[in-house]
Amino acid sequence: MKISVNTLLCFLGALLFSNVAESLSPRDYTFQLSPATKELTQQSVRSVFQDSNGFIWILTQEGLHKFDGYSVTRFRASNRDPASISHQSTTDIVEDSNGFLWVSTAGGGLNKYNPANHKFSSIQAATTQSDKHPLSNNIYSMYKDSDGFIWIAYEGGAGFSRFSPNTQKFDHFPPDTTAKQTRAVSFVETADKKLWILIDGLGLLQLNRQRDFENIIAVTTDVENFTGVTRFSHLMASKDGKLWISTLNGGLIKFNPNTGRFTRYTNESTRNRALSDNTVYMSIEDQSNNVWVATRSGVSVWEPESDTFTWINATNSNLPDDQVFSIFQSKAGIIWIGTFNGLAYGTRSLFSRVDSETGSSGDSINTFAEDGDGRIWIGTNSGIHIYDPRGGTSDHYQPATAINEKISSQLVMSLLIEDESLWIGTLDAGLNRFSFENNKVETYKKRISDEGSLKADGITSIVRASNGNLLVGTYGGGLSVFIEKSKSFKTYLFDPNNPDSISSNNVIAISEDSAGDIWIGTENGLNFFDDSAEIVKFKGFKSSLDDPESLSSNMPWALHEDKSGTLWIGTQSGGLNSWTRDDRRRKINRFSQYLESINLPSADVYAITSDSDGNIWMSHNRGLSRFSVDKNSTENFDLSDGLQGSEFNHGAVFRDSKSILYFGGNNGFNIIDPSNLRKSVYLPPVQITEFKILNEEVFFDEPLSERKEIELAHDFRYASFTFASLDYTNPSSNLYRYKLNGFDDEWIELGTSRSVSFTSLPAGNYEFLLQGSNSDGVWSPATLSFSLRVHPAPWFSPIAYIFYGIAAILVMAAIVAQQRARSALAIARQRELENKVQERTVDLEEARNAAERANRAKSDFLATVTHEIRTPLHGIIGMTELLQHTPLSEEQKRYALAAHSSGESLLDLINSILDFSKIEADKVVVERIEFDLVGLLDEICYIQSEAANRKSLGMFYYIEPNIPYRLIGDPTKIRQIVTNLFSNAIKFTEEGSVTLRAGWKPEDSTHGKGSLSIEVSDTGIGIEPNAKERLFEAFTQADASTTRKYGGTGLGLAISKNFVELMCGNLSVESSLGVGTKFLITIPSLEAPGNGKSPSENVASGVTLYSINERVIESFVGHAKRAQRKAYICRTQTEAFVKEHTSSEIVVDVDAFIGKTDLIDFLSDCHFERKILLCSFRFDTEPYENLIDSVIIKPASSTSLLQLKPGNRLPNDDFTDDVHFGQAGKGEVVRVLIAEDLETNQKIARAVLEMFGCEVTVANNGKEALERFKESTYNVVFMDCQMPVMDGYEATASIREHEQISGIRKTPIIALTAGNSNDEMRRGIAAGMDQYLTKPFKMDEIRDALESQGIVVRRAAHTESQDDDSSDTRTTTNVYLGTETLNMRALENIFAVEKQTGSDLLEKLIDGYRNQMTQKIEQLKLASKERDSNSIFSAAHAIKSMSSNLGAERVRIISSEIEKISKSDSARILDGEINELELANEDFLSAINRLRRPA
Repeated sequence: MKISVNTLLCFLGALLFSNVAESLSPRDYTFQLSPATKELTQQSVRSVFQDSNGFIWILTQEGLHKFDGYSVTRFRASNRDPASISHQSTTDIVEDSNGFLWVSTAGGGLNKYNPANHKFSSIQAATTQSDKHPLSNNIYSMYKDSDGFIWIAYEGGAGFSRFSPNTQKFDHFPPDTTAKQTRAVSFVETADKKLWILIDGLGLLQLNRQRDFENIIAVTTDVENFTGVTRFSHLMASKDGKLWISTLNGGLIKFNPNTGRFTRYTNESTRNRALSDNTVYMSIEDQSNNVWVATRSGVSVWEPESDTFTWINATNSNLPDDQVFSIFQSKAGIIWIGTFNGLAYGTRSLFSRVDSETGSSGDSINTFAEDGDGRIWIGTNSGIHIYDPRGGTSDHYQPATAINEKISSQLVMSLLIEDESLWIGTLDAGLNRFSFENNKVETYKKRISDEGSLKADGITSIVRASNGNLLVGTYGGGLSVFIEKSKSFKTYLFDPNNPDSISSNNVIAISEDSAGDIWIGTENGLNFFDDSAEIVKFKGFKSSLDDPESLSSNMPWALHEDKSGTLWIGTQSGGLNSWTRDDRRRKINRFSQYLESINLPSADVYAITSDSDGNIWMSHNRGLSRFSVDKNSTENFDLSDGLQGSEFNHGAVFRDSKSILYFGGNNGFNIIDPSNLRKSVYLPPVQITEFKILNEEVFFDEPLSERKEIELAHDFRYASFTFASLDYTNPSSNLYRYKLNGFDDEWIELGTSRSVSFTSLPAGNYEFLLQGSNSDGVWSPATLSFSLRVHPAPWFSPIAYIFYGIAAILVMAAIVAQQRARSALAIARQRELENKVQERTVDLEEARNAAERANRAKSDFLATVTHEIRTPLHGIIGMTELLQHTPLSEEQKRYALAAHSSGESLLDLINSILDFSKIEADKVVVERIEFDLVGLLDEICYIQSEAANRKSLGMFYYIEPNIPYRLIGDPTKIRQIVTNLFSNAIKFTEEGSVTLRAGWKPEDSTHGKGSLSIEVSDTGIGIEPNAKERLFEAFTQADASTTRKYGGTGLGLAISKNFVELMCGNLSVESSLGVGTKFLITIPSLEAPGNGKSPSENVASGVTLYSINERVIESFVGHAKRAQRKAYICRTQTEAFVKEHTSSEIVVDVDAFIGKTDLIDFLSDCHFERKILLCSFRFDTEPYENLIDSVIIKPASSTSLLQLKPGNRLPNDDFTDDVHFGQAGKGEVVRVLIAEDLETNQKIARAVLEMFGCEVTVANNGKEALERFKESTYNVVFMDCQMPVMDGYEATASIREHEQISGIRKTPIIALTAGNSNDEMRRGIAAGMDQYLTKPFKMDEIRDALESQGIVVRRAAHTESQDDDSSDTRTTTNVYLGTETLNMRALENIFAVEKQTGSDLLEKLIDGYRNQMTQKIEQLKLASKERDSNSIFSAAHAIKSMSSNLGAERVRIISSEIEKISKSDSARILDGEINELELANEDFLSAINRLRRPA
């Protein structure tokens, strides 16, 4: 590790600090107990030392201790450990030039400490004198001179020695046998390199080391000055060359070697501020040239300017004991004091502290004021005191005795100084007014009989407003205004009946801002005092949990306006608030709260002021804080910064005329000069204190601080480093960061954490860099760094790769040899294998053909069987559908509908078998069409309600109102899934209810996407836990008894789960046996066109529901919102009769009545215009037919509520003759050329365009279209893309070429195609087409296409489908993989033409379709048999085109699939697909017949 830079910077930091601290005095230090004290093995600290790396060493009578600011490492003697220190009692410590520590003991000789492994080796005395051993094992003290020698003094008069750490040899100086006392006590070297030795009995000795030999010179001492001195304890040389001799019974003696004069300092001295005790253990000179003296009665600090001592002891500071054994100043300037009962340390105080000479009662500061002479008046718990800052260095303030004797109480809480008067507010004795002119006091107190007196005697605030009023805040008596003329008060109290009164009678603070507004802080909020009008008003501002911009607490303790006009408010438990001038002027309740955001250590702010730079200063119960508004940062100050205490008093703050700040607490007050705050610039070294692998400490041959590289094995799992920035001022505030070059590109900020660990680093070389800061957050520019090398695994080492290379060569040589040997054998066996392969190939081909035949046979069988079964079912469904259009009663209609639905359900069951076979063959197609989900669910619930009612089950249906009105997805599959789950729920539930719940969770508001959830739950028999695992397997039910009792094939859930997963969704189940079952369908990322908004923004009239069932009410309200109807709920008959409603309709839940009579009476007495029964499927409505207007079958649905809308009528049949003709010119006919090879498509397009008033010409192929275009002029061309002779692409290109050659204007060409791939669109655009229409198309789409080309044609009247039951007959149930048989979107165009022209267009088109379809299917069969992919494609495309325009949706899908297959797999036989196509065609023609049959 590189430490030379650290050491240099540490030294420079110490120099910088010493320059700053030259004028420091003892009062500039704050002492506190060191955290190391608790970890010492013994509390009596004999010596303190700091080594070159920055660690603090503490010596006690029971061992040695190393302190890094965070923790203590203890070193104690142990008989079991030969590497431990040799004796418990340590006496002194020095560091040699090589960085090794030498520790002396009282009984164990000399010890050398090895920092690499934390072990000791001892050198002890021998029986005979030797240069390899000390004279005695009882060493008293040591000293290292400038040449690196260590001087050793022994106990018991054994003389002293000089020891060379390099050679580890001793030069001994035996005792003078003629002297009574010859014990060497201490050594010191002066600047002239003379060594002085203090010896008992001989006094001072000088050792002249400038010669080649040593000579001991005795120094004659002045007998008078040494009178009574019998024991010396320590010798110190100050920077000016003076020697300071500590004695155990004679005080402190200063010796001047130049004059030979001795000066003695004792406790009995007559001078002021003498030495605190005559028992002196040692002394040091600090960086400011003050001499710190350790005595039996604390520390005495001699200051050279005054030649006096300042006492520091357990009474006036935080020393743990008065008996001080050792003092040491570390490089950062910290004073360490070792006492009999622990270690203390003193750091430089940022703030001056002033207290009272009268005792602790006078140190509790409550308020400040300044007079015209700059003196500070102080209100305390012991009266008024005066502090004169002009005195410079005074540490105390003096009592104003003459005033204190006259005022009503010594508990002074508030002060106000004016030219002639001093206003004094007390805690319990009212208000005093002291006159500076006559020295008299007027007292104003609470008097019950006097209305003009104060209403309480606790005076918290006194303010002279700019309008001249004297405002007095009281605790319990509200706000009082002093009337000078009558010497009385006008008081404003809280009145609960008057909102304009003050919010509390307990006034805490008063402040007038720069605008002249008065603000009152109370125990119940902040008040604006408005006395501008005749009637005085208060406006309150309080805290509200619901308003984050309100005041953070209702107890504003402190108010202060800064120079920007912002009002700062300190609160109880709410931290700091600010209020801008503009918001305050407009009385807007908008406060900014500061607590967590600015890192305040306390939520209780007692007092606030600001400095000249705009910083906000606050006091609280954790010290002081300075908040920089510009930087939004906070500095916090505590006891280590010299504060009078951790806690300050409410409102005890003042800023004087020189911008000096005063903060008061229970131990005096602090003076702060914000412009002269100088924090420590000491930049401490950062050291690695511990290195562990797998939590085991690792040691090296050299100390970690000198280690340049650390190596880790390839398989290491966990390595950690612990470190410390050796600034002991406030270690918990030291910051750290590190970087591992080669792994981390940026510094990793650790905050105050001082450890970092690595796990399984890749092999390689890294550089570890570490930085630390001091306790003020200033980063040291010195960076500790070392290399971190992770070895590669042995099998990845260079030697391993050489071995791999040799092995590879040998292996390759062996392979070549073996290959040659096998070559001949391989050639011989090759012919044999070829023969066997040929035989096997023939067998495999036969097996494959057999499998294909079997698969086709299976498909043909399923298709044939389902076809045969569906044929009679279609008859049943058709007959029941016809039955519904005959005159029937309401009950008969419901039975007919139930029979029809049952037939369709049976058809669905047949289809499930085919569906499952298609799923197995992976032929399922997921549609993406628009549909109404809620309408679909409404229909399911209606159909299933009969079955639920038959079993007397409750049926509940809930929807979330935010479900989009239109979704894009596969409605048929969703219908099949939900129907299956719902029918299962009814089947397996004997009592209770079944519930359907649908929800919607938006995912992407921009594109209208969201997640659909549908939940089907019941209170049925439930499912065994072990049966749930196989619930979705085909042909599986919960158990055999389930099948016997309830029936079923076990296919429904398997098909449902597959369908859900095909839509990228999930189907899950929760069930408890005997409780019920819940199935949850989740389908994500469904699109909602137009963000799913309602097609109509008109909100219908309201509708009232009378029900006593909360589940019915909840369901009804949801559907009413969906139907855009306001729901009014009545839960009692009285509400239905009495309550005013805005709706004209009432829906009556029949289950809310006891019997028929009760219901009839209600309907008779109810005065709503329309009455609708809400009842079950089989409820007999005949007795009520004369009393009701309609019936809704339970559960209520959005559809049923929409049908109740007043004025819901069929669209009219009017035309809107809004006609003009774009490119054709006004009054001209629009001429259209249609290029289409299929007759059916020709008829549809011609009919639609002629309905728009266009003149239409038809061409049967592209070539014919080109000829027609050249012969005549057309306004627009509709071009089919796939045609015989010449396709649409070639025809379009030829037309564009003709236009260019002839110089005629470009004619719009609109493509008509059954395909919609991007390739087709790009090909069409390249050929010159202008627009695309995909078959089937609607009339509106053709009209929009014409208008987009500038051709406006006649508009047809509105042709929206009628909202009645007949619309349901235009679609049939899924027969092919969940696809609708009819596409009503395409058929609506034809119906619209028929309606407006009166012609039977559909019948003609169907006749043409039958003939062409028969031809195309035969062509398709022939092409499939011959495997002619081009012919397959042509025939399939023609079928797709025909079916698209006629709405044969399933035919279109199957033909489209055949078209795709022809492109990708020309060798495949398509018998199965053609068979499906024929079945789909039959279903289509059957559906068309039912559709055209008269109702």
